[in-house]
Amino acid sequence: MSIQKRERKSGIVYRVQYRDAQGRQRSRTFSLKRDAEAHEAKVKLAKRQGELAALDRGKQVFAAFAEDWKRLYADAQLAPKTRTVYDDLLKRLLLPRIGGTPLRELTTDRLQRLSSELLAEGTPEPTLRKTLVLLQGMLERAVEWGRIGTNPVRHVRKPRQQTTRLVDPPSPSQVEAMRARLLAKKRTRDATLICLLAYAGLRPGEALALRWGDVRRNTIRVDKALSLGRRAVNEDTEESCRTPSQAPGCRPGQVEA
Repeated sequence: MSIQKRERKSGIVYRVQYRDAQGRQRSRTFSLKRDAEAHEAKVKLAKRQGELAALDRGKQVFAAFAEDWKRLYADAQLAPKTRTVYDDLLKRLLLPRIGGTPLRELTTDRLQRLSSELLAEGTPEPTLRKTLVLLQGMLERAVEWGRIGTNPVRHVRKPRQQTTRLVDPPSPSQVEAMRARLLAKKRTRDATLICLLAYAGLRPGEALALRWGDVRRNTIRVDKALSLGRRAVNEDTEESCRTPSQAPGCRPGQVEA
């Protein structure tokens, strides 16, 4: 390990040379000798503590890491609809602004300024919140994979989540009137769907993904949903599998008028 003094057209510079944890030759150049000496001391300390690899951590630019994140995490773990939303946020809001930035330079201060800039440019608060949640999740993977030491987005202030508007569901008499009109037109499938949504509390994607094997005597097994035309099956856990009770009009053999 050494500090070399070099003369350039712009002036004198000082280059610190050392070998990394894999034995590869590394160097970093400074315009001031004291900065070069400080870096040399930092490298020596990291070497004694067995943390030389951390000196090169975070050099990967965000755009390259985003490709790794998609391939290693998003494609396997996220639903198609979620991936579509996240791809849009990445392309519109994140990659044009921080795509060429090394991960180590994505500090809390810089990302807080990014948040303020997006808000000043007219980005709706729900969209900004979703973007920051995406970025925080991505950089959490970067921490897990050893690309950076800490997640800078954790301390970025996010817009408050807006209160969901109250739902005014149709009354049972209105539901039955809709079912009756559909049954009169021999639209039994649509009448059954109305029943599932209104009485069993299923989401549209969950109702459309049902199969006869999911229908039990008094309950319905809900463990999958359609997303962008594709069926996604959740793991059989308390959080992902529900068995709501059937309403009388939804039971097999009782959907016809």
